[in-house]
Formats: sequence, structure tokens, C-alpha cells
Amino acid sequence: MPKLSQKKGIVKWNTKETGIPMFDESIKDQESIHRKFNPKLEWVDTDKFLKLQKDILWDYASKGLKDQAYNLKDHGESPKDFNWRLGIEESSQERIKKGIKTGSKFNAFAVVYDKKGEVEDFQEGRNRIIAFKQVGQKKVPVWKMKRR
Repeated sequence: MPKLSQKKGIVKWNTKETGIPMFDESIKDQESIHRKFNPKLEWVDTDKFLKLQKDILWDYASKGLKDQAYNLKDHGESPKDFNWRLGIEESSQERIKKGIKTGSKFNAFAVVYDKKGEVEDFQEGRNRIIAFKQVGQKKVPVWKMKRR
């Protein structure tokens, strides 16, 4: 695994894993012929990653929530924003910010790419990315998990 220097910032990172077993197996044993992904760690601008998460969630959820969400247009909220907001919890963000202040380490994020390199799936960590943005973290570690 290539060594990457710890990026300066407010948050302490554990860049060696995501906390998601199906990804961590490929990260920990990148030479295995049985791994499901070709992982690559990159540092991504916080705003860019936040937008990517929102887009991935909307692409996935729009099949089932689009009709429900469109009813909210009259209330000044886009369907995409409504769908995003469903998983946002202020109490989770406060807990994360408390962890940042006390020096907790946070796992890297992950995004799945298909064999062609197009974003395919996986959105997790909405509350983490919002909390990191609120405390001024400029970049976050993201494992780009390309399917083999």
C-alpha cells in the first residue's frame, strides 16, 4: 500500500480503512487475486465530496422517492435536497464534532466505481462530511474502490 502523508487539518484520520469490511479487505490485501476492488486513496475537497455524496444518493433513491419528493416543490425545497435531508441528524453531527475536539480518529470515506471508472454506488457518512465542513476541514480521504 502506498504511504500517503497525513494531510494537515483539523480532523485526525485513519486512512488505512473505511470501517466497511467489503472495502477494507481489498485495502488491506491489495495483492490478493481474490479482492473485489482495486483501491486508490485520494484526498478530495470537502465541498466536492459533499456534492458527490448527494448525487450518488439521489441517483440511487430517485427511483423510489422521486414522486414523493416532487410534492415538496411547493415548499421551496428541491427533491434532491429533500432526499438528502432525510438522513441528516444534528445530534450525530454534534457527536462527531465533539470527537474531533477530543482527538478521535475517523475512518476514510469510500466510493465505488465500475470497471470503466464511472461512479457506481455507495454513499455513507453524510453527517460526518457535514460536521467536517462545519469545523473547517478542507479535504477528506476517500478510497476510490474500482470494481475488478
